[in-house]
Amino acid sequence: MNRYLSMNYTYQNVELFDADLSSYVPWYEPKQLGTLAANVRLNRYLNLNAYLLYRGDWTRREDDTRDDPEDYALVNATMIARNFLKELKGLEVRGSVYNLFNKEYTHPTVPGELPDDLPMPGINFFLELRYTF
Repeated sequence: MNRYLSMNYTYQNVELFDADLSSYVPWYEPKQLGTLAANVRLNRYLNLNAYLLYRGDWTRREDDTRDDPEDYALVNATMIARNFLKELKGLEVRGSVYNLFNKEYTHPTVPGELPDDLPMPGINFFLELRYTF
């Protein structure tokens, strides 16, 4: 069976420079990013893929007096069905759930553009039909 587990982690300490060569830290990106993914082939037709996405250690702009954004972790999962109809060998059906546990989280915004940070979507369902020949 085709099974795998993968992970990655990034700690980024980014410093950008303006045209006048004054430096600043990008407030719209977290310092810590991580992903943990698992893939399991359930049988010859079905495959399950799930991953955990982590974003954390955000900072605000110097002129922003709001608290720093909170860290968050999301789980996404996809069930893939392939070659289950003999007549349609190129057919693939995918059912995906994004933000599986309906985590409430936000993305930082520039002060004054919105009353607060941008709320991100809750749980989402997607159905995809794909045919290759």
